[in-house]
Amino acid sequence: MNVLTRGVLAAFALLAALAVGPATATPRADGSHGPRAPASGLTVTRADDGATLRLGAGERFILELGNDLDWTVTVADESVVRRVPNIAVVVGAQGMYEALREGETELSATGMVHCPPDEACPLLLAVFRLDLEVLPAAAGGLLYNTVVPALSRDGPAASYAVTGQVLAGPTCPVERIPPDPRCAARPVSGAVLLFIDNAGRDAGRAVSDDNGRFTILLPAGRYTLRPLPVVGLLGTAPPQDVIVTSAGARVTVTYDTGIR
Repeated sequence: MNVLTRGVLAAFALLAALAVGPATATPRADGSHGPRAPASGLTVTRADDGATLRLGAGERFILELGNDLDWTVTVADESVVRRVPNIAVVVGAQGMYEALREGETELSATGMVHCPPDEACPLLLAVFRLDLEVLPAAAGGLLYNTVVPALSRDGPAASYAVTGQVLAGPTCPVERIPPDPRCAARPVSGAVLLFIDNAGRDAGRAVSDDNGRFTILLPAGRYTLRPLPVVGLLGTAPPQDVIVTSAGARVTVTYDTGIR
């Protein structure tokens, strides 16, 4: 093997060492020492919203909330858990996170809809929260890549944005063809909208702003939207079914002005 070949091989070995990083001696269950085991491979998804994840110091997990929204992720105390830099993850994942030391913290994320600069979009579409508890690395003789215990799923469900606009029409006594822009339905401010879940419970209320627009966050599911009467308008807008998915929902509510 000539000098050039040895030099090339040495360079590749150095690059490989830098990419992997230094191996850290960690006690095994039998008391011996050796390189850390690979990351646990645990993947946290939106189904784990509100759960508590318990890890040993040094363990890692992947956060995979999907790529249908633009997610902003925040860890309250990055001295306890932080995102691992320069790690490639699958499409739809927001990164790999590592438990650094014993303690408790919270990971939170907000998902924003993909929105062109010149298009009006809801400000918030989904929220996510994960409580993190980090135990000592060698607690109970655990191996590096053991999760103790598994995720508990007794937290609240993820919420998604239901957006829409409240209108009133007609605004002219005679409908024209083609429609006259001056006779377009007008926005209604202060309209109170009730959202009733499948069990008949009041899931939330939204109030329209000066432009007739509203936003409310609700878990995925089927709801009945019941508009309340508005002073100056004829009766109430008809109820309608609203199906909320991970993409949220858009609704238009129309009151009758009584103009004929």
